[in-house]
Amino acid sequence: MIMLRKCRHTLITGVAVILTATSPTEARDGALELRKGDRICLIGNALAECLQYFGYFETLLHHRFPNRQLVVRNLGFCGDEVRFRPRSLDFGTPDQHLKLRGADVVFAFFGFNESFHGPDGLPTFEQELDQFITHTRAQRYNGRSHPTLVLFSPITHENLNNPNIPDGTGTNPNIELYTCSMARTAAKHGVPFVDLYELTSRLYDADDEPFTFNGIHLTESGYRRLARPMLQAVCGSSPGWSASLEPLRAEVLEKKFNNFHNYRAVNGFYIYGGRSRRDHSNPPYTDADVIENERAKWPQLSINASGSSRPAVQSRQRLITAARVSHTTCQRTSGSRSISSHPKKQRNTSTWPKVTPSTCSPANANSLI
Repeated sequence: MIMLRKCRHTLITGVAVILTATSPTEARDGALELRKGDRICLIGNALAECLQYFGYFETLLHHRFPNRQLVVRNLGFCGDEVRFRPRSLDFGTPDQHLKLRGADVVFAFFGFNESFHGPDGLPTFEQELDQFITHTRAQRYNGRSHPTLVLFSPITHENLNNPNIPDGTGTNPNIELYTCSMARTAAKHGVPFVDLYELTSRLYDADDEPFTFNGIHLTESGYRRLARPMLQAVCGSSPGWSASLEPLRAEVLEKKFNNFHNYRAVNGFYIYGGRSRRDHSNPPYTDADVIENERAKWPQLSINASGSSRPAVQSRQRLITAARVSHTTCQRTSGSRSISSHPKKQRNTSTWPKVTPSTCSPANANSLI
């Protein structure tokens, strides 16, 4: 799908969903070709994060490629910018998390938060985006090849005709400005680019039902209606949404729930951060030892759920059973010795493993999650 649009009197041509075939993952016909077993990671702002809460886009992705056995992990984080991504101490760097998940394809959603810096912030944004693209494409998160990077622009600020909510007249010029900047930078690097600003503008005009609840954040209905055209933009075609896909979406949501609670564990400062190794007068155990052992179960639950999502929808009861088995039998290992996840069972054992960090922490991972 080739998109032509005017950006400050500059006609951006050739900035399509796929610009050039720069890796085996990229097709030559203007659509992203995903290989069997590809691991796709979503990063970026609230638009990316909230995709996981409703699951429509990923459901259509699996339905579109039922035999590709795709693995999708959402690493979106509200407020993220290309360079500025604040996290708790010892959370791990973006590269560490992408490596931990063996990313073959990276969908990057940026530009909205940065747009509030206005025209004066554009040179800095372009420089940071340029550095991000260069750096990301030079990595080998899967241990073998460079990742395919796909850039997604911000959506249009929707006018809800509500006097209590901004109508977008003050924000859309800047969003468009930054979208055009992303298009130019993508063209410079030959990186796939999806213009969601133009896409959502057309969708808003064609539908009387609002897509957002405040002009800038999509509702569940908004994400559902955006899923198909967004997948069409990326992959060239997409099935439509139907109620028959709800069982598959339930599996996707189950997996995303488990992934979220591993990646975004509540109060991480107590799990792996500065307070995780406080002395509780119960040596040698700390919060890092105990809670990280519990957090280590979430990746396996995500893997269980991912397996039941492809290639066809399996019984939900089968997923629940697998999750229960995983929860009750998941164990941590130190060398060749299996250690129970419950510290009291090892109370008198001097070989209780120190979790520094756990197998689900990016700094010392030896398996994909």
